[in-house]
Amino acid sequence: LAILVVLLSVIYCFIQSRGLPPGPIGLPYIGYWPFFGTSTIHMQLRDQRKKYGEIFSFTVTGHLYIALCSFNAIREVVLKKTQNFEARTENFTLLKLFFDGAFAFANGEEWKVLRKFYIQQFKELGMTTFKEDRNGPIYEAVRDCVKVLEKADGKPLDITEVIVKGSSKILRTTLFAGEDYVTDDNVKDVCYSYEFMLESMTGPNLLLIGDIAKYLIYPFTKGKRLAEEHLKIMTKNMYKMIQKHRSSFNENSVRNDILDRYFKEKIERSSRNDPTAQHFTDKALVGAIFQCIGDGVLTVGIFVSAFFNALLDYPEEQEKIYNELMDVVGVDRDPGIEDKSRLPYTNAFILEDVRTSEVFPFIRVLESANETAFLGCTIP
Repeated sequence: LAILVVLLSVIYCFIQSRGLPPGPIGLPYIGYWPFFGTSTIHMQLRDQRKKYGEIFSFTVTGHLYIALCSFNAIREVVLKKTQNFEARTENFTLLKLFFDGAFAFANGEEWKVLRKFYIQQFKELGMTTFKEDRNGPIYEAVRDCVKVLEKADGKPLDITEVIVKGSSKILRTTLFAGEDYVTDDNVKDVCYSYEFMLESMTGPNLLLIGDIAKYLIYPFTKGKRLAEEHLKIMTKNMYKMIQKHRSSFNENSVRNDILDRYFKEKIERSSRNDPTAQHFTDKALVGAIFQCIGDGVLTVGIFVSAFFNALLDYPEEQEKIYNELMDVVGVDRDPGIEDKSRLPYTNAFILEDVRTSEVFPFIRVLESANETAFLGCTIP
């Protein structure tokens, strides 16, 4: 009987896998998850890409993953088959746990409405382009960083902490209009808690999905307890900040920040009986703020630290980048976004650093809404 069960299982798996992209075979149900290393997963995926091509598949806790490893494959999904891959999972994942309510992990109408709102607000507030009123704090943060480096005089220091401090000032202005009740230290405390969440968001852990992962695997992963404790602390502090900001909100005199614009948007939609007003909840706002902190503060600090490490590992590149910056920008002015296209070598170095760095984990984003023919394969 046992042999029959095994045989039927093999036949079932074979039938299920027909038409799928090739890929490594893992353990029953658990899939390939146990074979991924925390610090080597990006290299493992690179090796799988070399072996199987620009698109390959693997499973984790009973769920199929499709890895897109080329611009061609990504373009096919994002531009040509958008409707087929616009869904987001409703199952447990680490990102849904930590960013519950955030628009990036919402589905359907909620995702479309909130995404459109935030893109417009970020654009107007100068977060997608360099605006004059935002340039000052950015250049000030850079100059402060340079001063700290000069003062260190070659001694070891935590550059991430320096960058986070400067980024916190910019974020506080953008989110809370620089109000005194939200200090740089408040934002720094939130970032401190967020760091514990980041330690839990390893590459392998980000792949965990479903109830089995939620109850039988994730609880035993390293850093889980501290991550959830600090998530509660962050959430509690964020709700306090939001309520404090709302207490001084005046819809006839909206401050130039995200929170006031969010409050006003909900009021205006509600006044015209727009059903989409229901999506503008405090929970969704807290999730969005978490995203801003993660992407706008800590990610910047991590990125700059990785860039500095790369320069230290390859000192011969420092002079080439320095010379290009001197030729294009010089010493008489601050650099601007318009200089980016004129710095090909610096851009290439940054992109290569991102490609090879282990501190930039991949994130599962999309889910197939229906069976799709894709680059010669069938995605269920």
